Amino acid sequence: EGYRCYKKNDHWAQCRNKCTPGIDPHDKKMGKHVQPWSCDDWDDTPNKCAGSWEGCLNTKCCKDPKQRCFKKNDHWAQCRDSCKPGIDEHDKKMGK
Repeated sequence: EGYRCYKKNDHWAQCRNKCTPGIDPHDKKMGKHVQPWSCDDWDDTPNKCAGSWEGCLNTKCCKDPKQRCFKKNDHWAQCRDSCKPGIDEHDKKMGK
């Protein structure tokens, strides 16, 4: 509870309980995707449907009418062309 969807850039947004603009210490520590967060509140952004492969847990809609918002768990949903139950191949490759 208390989570909002914050924008990092045009390709990524995430549901978090807070967001500070700039480089996130967790991103820096992990050494991956080290780019500054804009922290625009995606929940208050007009035309807020998520883009391809973006998170859509709060918006529950996708900009691309060919895609649907698929829920992975209580913390993540994503706009995709399709989805099969079980471990996603991309997650396996990324070690998630």
